[in-house]
Amino acid sequence: MNNFRLTISAVALCALSLVAQAKPVQQVSPSSLDCAASDLGLASGNGFACAGYVEGNLLNEANSAAAAALLASLGLSDWTGQIAEKIELGGGSAVDFSTPLFGTTWVGIHKGKAGPNGVEGTAFYKFDAGTDLNSFKYLLAGSSGAVLYSTGKPTTPDGGSGGGGSGNQVPEPSSLLLLAAALGAAGLTAKRRRSAR
Repeated sequence: MNNFRLTISAVALCALSLVAQAKPVQQVSPSSLDCAASDLGLASGNGFACAGYVEGNLLNEANSAAAAALLASLGLSDWTGQIAEKIELGGGSAVDFSTPLFGTTWVGIHKGKAGPNGVEGTAFYKFDAGTDLNSFKYLLAGSSGAVLYSTGKPTTPDGGSGGGGSGNQVPEPSSLLLLAAALGAAGLTAKRRRSAR
């Protein structure tokens, strides 16, 4: 019974240390511009959703917690912080990722203050890319950069998943650490049981 309590205590201690190390979500302020399907030349509906614009460039790694919160509000709650692809737009309107887009897709776009509204900020979009979307347009002035967070995988003629897309998710280090702690605690319990015999 003592070994069981020791195992539970070790797992709880590891979980508490992970919670203590968690970074707080950065608070973001809304800008005076709202995102819309028309930003991308898409029709609203059919699963389209967007969040933003929010002040600042949330496409960089330093703001990944804020990006994760906004992506979760669009249904991408299991995003691990890994991006599929990042491109610079440099004021252009063509958003052309080298990764083919399939099915439900999440992207983020940052714009500078160019254009008549003079608003700088970041918006996140969820849309159905269909069966093979190579590029789309960003129709607001001042485009700066775009990030592809997740997209589906193409299906092969036999109905299976083909290559491409960003369906492979890398586990978070904290998840791996918790798993290692649990396995270590189980190993310690087994060792003590063997030595007690």
